[in-house]
Amino acid sequence: MVVVLVAVVVVPAGVVVANADRRHGHFSDHATGANQHRFERTGMKLIELRDITKTYHLGEIDVPVLKGVSLDVNRGELVALMGASGSGKSTLMNILGGLDRPTSGAYRFEGEEVDEFGDNALGDFRRRRIGFVFQSFHLLPYLCVAENVALPLSLIGVAAAERQSRAALSLESVGLGALGARRPGSLSGGEMQRVAIARALVHRPRLLLADEPTGNLDEGNAGAVLRCLAGEARRTGSATLMVTHSRVAAGAADRVLRLERGRLRAEP
Repeated sequence: MVVVLVAVVVVPAGVVVANADRRHGHFSDHATGANQHRFERTGMKLIELRDITKTYHLGEIDVPVLKGVSLDVNRGELVALMGASGSGKSTLMNILGGLDRPTSGAYRFEGEEVDEFGDNALGDFRRRRIGFVFQSFHLLPYLCVAENVALPLSLIGVAAAERQSRAALSLESVGLGALGARRPGSLSGGEMQRVAIARALVHRPRLLLADEPTGNLDEGNAGAVLRCLAGEARRTGSATLMVTHSRVAAGAADRVLRLERGRLRAEP
């Protein structure tokens, strides 16, 4: 097995990166003084965020949630995101997954400027390149395990025969190849979470977003899920961003980041 060594870089204020030139639809290199921003061009980077802000407007009140978040995530990396409730973790995950748009800043994914996508392109980005793993599993009880896993492929128009084949392979990848015909209600919590991961991976996303993936699991099942997440990221060259409150789960990650009052920092 080839192991890809990767790193997350949290870019502090004032670092030289690239500005998004929205008039021409690309990242420009013209000078903007001491705070010029430049995206370095490298094949390792999957995600590049620069000075991302998000402010919600509640009537006449502005509520800033993200306050200039900059972040690089490389291919093949498992990143843990920690922080207190209300720190902005869900908002950041929603922006990364194309479920929400930033108020300002630049978001580049595999070299493409996500903040420039129209609504149709953003929907296609979510369906094809992002996988979501939820703490509560969200498996449909009236479908068998294999049918649950195959659901994302239906959304992108994959034919029935290929859906079945890819669902079987995805279940094999999380060690549940023999359970395809079972109903979710007959599974343990750890098995249901691994089915949810198989479903999130079946369409071969480039980024997996996992919200407290071990929050409802015992120690043994939590360990199996963490090994699965880390192994898939390294095997496929995708990346996983995992929101967690667990120090044990964070210890399985390549990098641990913390959001505090809308600002991001790397933990030592």
